[in-house]
Amino acid sequence: MISKRGETYVKAGLADGYLRAKKKLFDKDTKEGIVSFGNAENFLMQDVLLDYIRTKAFPRLEKFSLTYNEGPFGHKRLREAMAKLVTTYFDPAVSITADQILFTSGVTSLNSVCAMCLTDPGDGILLGQPIYGAFNGDLQVPSNCQLVYTPFHGDDPFSLQAVDRYEQTFLQAREKGVSVKALLLCNPHNPLGRCYPRETLEALMRLCQRYQIHLISDEIYALSVYGDTSSGGFASILSIDPAPLGVDPALVHVLYGMSKDFAAAGLRLGCLISRNEKFMQAALSISRFHWPSEISCSIATAILEDHQFIDDFIQQSRKLLRSQRDFAVRILEEAGIPYARGCNAGLFLWIDLSKCLDPRIVEAKGEWDSELELSQKLQAIGVEMSSGYAYHNETAGWFRVIFSVEREILEEGLARSSVRALPKMYTLPPLPYDYDALEPVISSEIMTLHHQKHHQTYITNLNAALSAQQSASVSNDIPTLLALQQKIKFNGGGHINHSLFWRNLVPAASEDTRINTAAPTVKAAIEAKWGSVDNFVNDFKQTLLGIQGSGWGWLIAKQGPAEKKGRTLEIVTTKDQDSVVTPDESVVPLFGVDMWEHAYYLQVSD
Repeated sequence: MISKRGETYVKAGLADGYLRAKKKLFDKDTKEGIVSFGNAENFLMQDVLLDYIRTKAFPRLEKFSLTYNEGPFGHKRLREAMAKLVTTYFDPAVSITADQILFTSGVTSLNSVCAMCLTDPGDGILLGQPIYGAFNGDLQVPSNCQLVYTPFHGDDPFSLQAVDRYEQTFLQAREKGVSVKALLLCNPHNPLGRCYPRETLEALMRLCQRYQIHLISDEIYALSVYGDTSSGGFASILSIDPAPLGVDPALVHVLYGMSKDFAAAGLRLGCLISRNEKFMQAALSISRFHWPSEISCSIATAILEDHQFIDDFIQQSRKLLRSQRDFAVRILEEAGIPYARGCNAGLFLWIDLSKCLDPRIVEAKGEWDSELELSQKLQAIGVEMSSGYAYHNETAGWFRVIFSVEREILEEGLARSSVRALPKMYTLPPLPYDYDALEPVISSEIMTLHHQKHHQTYITNLNAALSAQQSASVSNDIPTLLALQQKIKFNGGGHINHSLFWRNLVPAASEDTRINTAAPTVKAAIEAKWGSVDNFVNDFKQTLLGIQGSGWGWLIAKQGPAEKKGRTLEIVTTKDQDSVVTPDESVVPLFGVDMWEHAYYLQVSD
């Protein structure tokens, strides 16, 4: 038997991901193995840091690095070195001292410290959507607080309108009896990769002052801002003087660490910066359970005291991150994969794969089940990414791609995602005219039904068949692949045929109905073959009336033999939804007529 608290941790399964059987990572020589975009680490700079640790930091280790030294919160020399870094790069409006900084074994543990010290069981912490997915385990599990997520409903989450959304969510939570004690930001944002504008930060500070809640700014990517600041450079919450805003400085806290900007997740060092003495006292006490390694503290001190190394390291890191981000964006744009724009910080891109959600699963179980299926499909072909569901996104189909990996690994992972796993999803093309524009020849009712129901059905079934084809291809399910060929042919043909058909039709009063002026070249070719347009019309009618069952009639321009340049006109029919279009473009359809009953049955009773 274990305690209820222990059962809570068992249910949370916070270590499950680390305990699973390890899959073989991608091998650049064999091109086999998993491409992992899971953990956000700056792999681009690890060799640089490792060389520095081996040559500069290790020789400086002393005996006290093997002791408890000054306690569980980082020795004073380390805290002074961090205060210097913050002063240099965070531009604090009020000077930061070593006594306002404490270290723990990573920012993950600091999240737990904040939740334990600032909330009671049942209290709330306010967050935006999307947001870093592990906050649930970091904050809620140890403290039994509630995470209150703020939807933005299309508003820019970095805008002043977003502040209103936070306030609405806060008030709604209060009406439900939830006492929100803190608002937690990621700045720069994870996973959107953007920085908060100063005016938005100021508005959030005033919001927290108004309701007397703490503002926690997780700034762990502060120095990973890589160039393009047109959408806003990084402004630390520390760079804003709370006094002119009428904000109590005891409500404002910053989290920082060595994991991201310094490519040193393995050092397990995070620091809390706060001018709230009582909070710091509580955090100092609880830090005994989050004691950082003294060897890690000594290594970090050596790094942070070498100001020239830090400056060179940051500049090189920013240059590499910008190059990798641009490389990833080029691949995504070539593949037609949308991504969240304006990103200029962090190690990731937030990409939109919602068009690849299986419409059958969306309809039967919902979009989040479809996202899970897509995530499993990606894993099956060797790509791991964090999903929108894990990051509390408002809509399904978004994934986080880490671009701070070796270029060959990045290229392989994106190639697998965009080519092998993600079939193109087709959408219903809009009509080039209103539904009633063809009356009285074709009624508005027929056009609406034909377009919105019948054409859409072909598209829905085509997308489902393509998605099933991808799954069957991954699992090497040959019988299913063979069975799907006819579905793809039928529904794909239906989509192609109808897309051509809508463009053939124009209102009766349109100038495009006058063949003399709208298509004089076609008119001349028709007259050359049939003698007159009327003769062609009669021949076309008789041919189409000879169709048995359902099908299409077409006037095509067909490529002649190689020795005869040019094309000849022919009237042809196709069965059911067979497509008249050929891959080699030897046949060009000039116009077609849908002879399926659904094209006219509401108007023609016999």
